[in-house]
Amino acid sequence: RIKPEVYCIGSDVASAASDTSGACPSSSGRPETVELSGTSMATPACAGAAALVREYVRKGYYRSGAASAGDGFVPSAALVKGMLVSSATVRPLTHRRMPLATTPSKELGFGRVDLSQVLRFDSSQFQLKLVDRHTVEHGAFRRYLVTSSGPFRVTLVWTDPPSYPSAERNLVNDL
Repeated sequence: RIKPEVYCIGSDVASAASDTSGACPSSSGRPETVELSGTSMATPACAGAAALVREYVRKGYYRSGAASAGDGFVPSAALVKGMLVSSATVRPLTHRRMPLATTPSKELGFGRVDLSQVLRFDSSQFQLKLVDRHTVEHGAFRRYLVTSSGPFRVTLVWTDPPSYPSAERNLVNDL
């Protein structure tokens, strides 16, 4: 398994400025934003992307690219995660012109979240098929027929049920 699954940009992000006095920057004459870097910048970007994916599915955009309340449903955590993983794009990261890592890797997961790769709208050049909350019993299988005249992506994601803290291996579904 690869952890992290994806990453979001967290370097040189414009963030709201604040100080310890709680004074509003605009009333104190200071700039209203400041550039910050780190997980405190990357985490909200990924959380925001997950929220956008959830809203997209709830409003039923996935089928035609336009909102359709009749097609909307509450996606599982696994579906949201799967769409983030499927959106991952490979962009080589460098530091001082030296490559950091290739994907997939333990540093970058499958790549950077890019929702334009998975959120289909009217002008999108791709189709989107979502399958959520389908179970497969031990020894059974599900079959899906996919026809495509070009490349396609399939992402399999699941939510493991809780394991026992005393378990030697805390991995329930070891595919």
